[in-house]
Amino acid sequence: MVVPVFNVEPYLADCLASIVSQSYPYLEIIVVNDGSTDGSLAIVEDFARRDRRIHILDVAHAGNGRARNVGLGRATGEFITFADSDDVVAPHAYSIMIAKLRETSSQFVVGSSDRLLGRSRSSVKMMDKLHAGTKHSIQLGDAPEILSDVFLWNKMFRRDFWDSAVGTIPENVLYEDQETTARAYVRATAFDVIQDTVYHWRIRSDGSSITQNKNSIRDLADRLRVVDSVSALLMSEAGSDVLLAWFTRVLGSDLVPYYEVVPHAGPDYWDALHSGLARIISSMQCLDSEFLATVLKNIGPHEQTLCTLAAQGARGDFESVLCYRTENGTGFEVQIRDNTFFARLDYLDALTTSHPQRMLEIHSAALMPASHVRCDGWSNDGSLLLSGHLYVLGLDSEAFPGDLSVRVTGPTRDLPGIEVSRVQDPHLDMLGNDAYASHAAAGFTCRVCLDHVGETTPGSIEVVVTLAIAHEVVERRHVLNLPPRSLDHNPADRTLRQPIVTDITFDAEREEFSVGVRVPRTLVKDLATFDVALATARNTVRPTSAITTGQDGRRFTFALKQTVWGRQAAAPLSGTYTLRYGTGLKLPDQLSKPVMTMWGLSAILPLEHGFQHAVVSAVQAPSGALAVRIMPPLQPEERGTYNQRRLRDEYAGKAAYRALTDAVLFESFAGKSCTDSPRALSDALHARSPAVPIFWSISDFSVEYPDYAVPVLRGSREWFTRLKTSGTVVNNNSFPAYFQKSEGQRYVQTWHGTPLKKLARHAPTRYLSASYRRRMEREALMWDVMIAQNGFAADVLADAFGYGGDVLTLGYPRNDTLATEDRVSRAQQIRRDLGISPNKIVVLYAPTWRDNVKDASRRHALVAHLDFGRARESLGSEHVFLLRGHHNVAGGSATRVGANLIDVSMYPEVNDLILASDLLVTDYSSIAFDYCVTDKPMYFLVPDLSEYRDEIRGFYLNWEAEAPGPLCVDTDELCDAIRSASGSRAKTYGHFKSTYAALDDGAAALRVTEAIWPAEQVSR
Repeated sequence: MVVPVFNVEPYLADCLASIVSQSYPYLEIIVVNDGSTDGSLAIVEDFARRDRRIHILDVAHAGNGRARNVGLGRATGEFITFADSDDVVAPHAYSIMIAKLRETSSQFVVGSSDRLLGRSRSSVKMMDKLHAGTKHSIQLGDAPEILSDVFLWNKMFRRDFWDSAVGTIPENVLYEDQETTARAYVRATAFDVIQDTVYHWRIRSDGSSITQNKNSIRDLADRLRVVDSVSALLMSEAGSDVLLAWFTRVLGSDLVPYYEVVPHAGPDYWDALHSGLARIISSMQCLDSEFLATVLKNIGPHEQTLCTLAAQGARGDFESVLCYRTENGTGFEVQIRDNTFFARLDYLDALTTSHPQRMLEIHSAALMPASHVRCDGWSNDGSLLLSGHLYVLGLDSEAFPGDLSVRVTGPTRDLPGIEVSRVQDPHLDMLGNDAYASHAAAGFTCRVCLDHVGETTPGSIEVVVTLAIAHEVVERRHVLNLPPRSLDHNPADRTLRQPIVTDITFDAEREEFSVGVRVPRTLVKDLATFDVALATARNTVRPTSAITTGQDGRRFTFALKQTVWGRQAAAPLSGTYTLRYGTGLKLPDQLSKPVMTMWGLSAILPLEHGFQHAVVSAVQAPSGALAVRIMPPLQPEERGTYNQRRLRDEYAGKAAYRALTDAVLFESFAGKSCTDSPRALSDALHARSPAVPIFWSISDFSVEYPDYAVPVLRGSREWFTRLKTSGTVVNNNSFPAYFQKSEGQRYVQTWHGTPLKKLARHAPTRYLSASYRRRMEREALMWDVMIAQNGFAADVLADAFGYGGDVLTLGYPRNDTLATEDRVSRAQQIRRDLGISPNKIVVLYAPTWRDNVKDASRRHALVAHLDFGRARESLGSEHVFLLRGHHNVAGGSATRVGANLIDVSMYPEVNDLILASDLLVTDYSSIAFDYCVTDKPMYFLVPDLSEYRDEIRGFYLNWEAEAPGPLCVDTDELCDAIRSASGSRAKTYGHFKSTYAALDDGAAALRVTEAIWPAEQVSR
């Protein structure tokens, strides 16, 4: 086997360990060090000293293709396989593949793979589909879709086949696997496809992999070069079915990631994409007059449109389509005319480029079915009850019901003649993710005779659900475990080894719910020491009471009303919580073990109850654990993407227009809080003019809102009405993309800070989506008043957003609390709420987010350069650290109390934290412009300053010269600065405050309120 290595020090040991520990021992492991400049070679040498099977070849850096070819030249084995040095090989991979090749005498074998992120593995839909069944001794024409499995590392080849049919791997080009595997596929007379997962493909969280850099023009050029070479190979050696599969993949998936880069790219990138797609489409047209149309029908309609626009060079329309997809999702409405499927795309009429209607025809391969089947237990007559749904995304299930059938395979045989009843299930629209069609009519139920199932002991059945519609057949398979005959029965009852949830009850009057848990007596001696909690990455909800029931039972009650940091909330933060348990003194949290559901409960889940302040739904997670979804209490007709789209269309339509009222609608950070300058203005307006109707937009009832205001749930019909009819709307960020100011309506934009880092039109385009830039430019045209903290912010914000209207530079309303007379007593109360004793020194650490750092879900991840453990050792236990993550950072901000660290990322009011702290540590956050109001010291931990300034975002100020505190490169330097009290920098600090916070004197809200709502006008 051949392993090329280039600068993979963090991952290499895991890779080599997975290879040397293979159950197949007779390996010749050739590691080619491709000119690594880090510690990779030393790691290989260490492994080689301990394992004689490893042979090291050290070559000058020339890329993966060259390194692999060098390794192949040294290899002497009967079989050839590869591994990339940052990945992991599954334990029995080579035993499985060699055994298969010896069994079938095929020329190579293809195994499945999954993704590896950190230590977590996840399946890949494409691989699951391609490897759903084992195929022996096939040719490419038998399964042309296998071309999508392009990787070298999950395959094993006979050496004689490789030498005669595959040959040299392309060098000096990325994606060298694709041409190499294409040769193997098209020239093999027999190869095997197996279901076994043989390889774990690592996804680097830092995006450093050479094939993760889609914004590189070299990456795009190499991808197009490979497309050209493989296309030429297949056109000369393969049949039409293979070519159809190949070009469908190229246009339907391979090039799509490059489309997303276009709004951030320069003209050279666009020119390369345009010419490459024009060349690909021209080559397809040469094959057959209808071949291109057939390929386009096989891919999604958005992809049809984008590749056509790119080939025509219509960049403006191309970017408009990308913006639409970002704002509205990748779904689409499906219609059937003359037994043919068509996609209806809202944006086509707005394009300036000609787009033939026939291009919107789609093949069944482009349809996206969604299905689910569950066992509902047993009926009184002994029949097994099944329910579920099957529908096509975008296709209205009532207008186009089709013919639905169910086939069940029992433990021993197929079960004929299953009678199916179609049922209405509104939850499919409430919980589904299809904005373009209703599927309330897609539900079904059926009964399966006990005689057909056989024994009543739990086993499994396969349920095949088929929908025949417009001469097409959509089929989905589900394997279900049979429930026990008795709901009270649990197969693990006799040997209960882990806690299980037995039941859930809801109390509407008290707005609480309770969970019954059976606890193994081997787990705890005293049941009172067993505890549970509902946990997500962002929040933990603890029971309000717990009682012991029987010999091994505990019942835990959870109240919706929450008190966090001394603040009352009517419901917990929305999310899907897992029930987790702990024993002894340790309280359970998000890292604790989950509590499983018992068989009887699984059969009746999900259970849902609508409370006044939340909708609570108990479901079973895929792992078998109990999960509790806490959702905003929207009405059934308001829940789900389909109903939200209906409300949005109603809001946008002329029929929804109503006369404006005197009311004011306030919103802060998309309804996630009632804070910032909008709250200060709201309070000031109510204090001066209590008769003015004030509404606050909230995302859920975990948000604390002022008692004088009327809360409106974001996304409710009432919210759309208030958004449409309120005479004034106030925001510190932006409304959704579909917002359109009503005639005569006034829009007050407070923004949320004086900018240090560049934003909007000034920011580098690489990390800002075209949709965001266009939305902010569109919104700025609707602003009537913008509020700025200082003259600098007034100029910068106006220019960044292209705003030419009135700017009020009267100080920042949100900072009034930092300059009021009661700020000292307020700070003491906040410390008590946070559980901090008066003698502690409180350090507020508030780093901003990084555009280039995201988690596996492509959400911004927290970047904290402060080593809290080291800082505590250096500064002493009298220091308490408050970690405040930026509001753009999703997840990973669970409240942690202990070891002098409190995560306050979810604390609603940042100015409270400013008051409670003694000093600030930040980096490039605008909090510095607010913190200086307090005259308390500031320190800046900026190890990535040059990268952030020159590559990621850029600054408006010379931060080295103007920062009102020392710039530190690491925790040690920061601690030295704090100990020496060098954070004051009196001269720089004073200039900073007088320049940017001179107007923050505690009365800014009154001045701004009077300017926007003059008393004489409000009183009339």
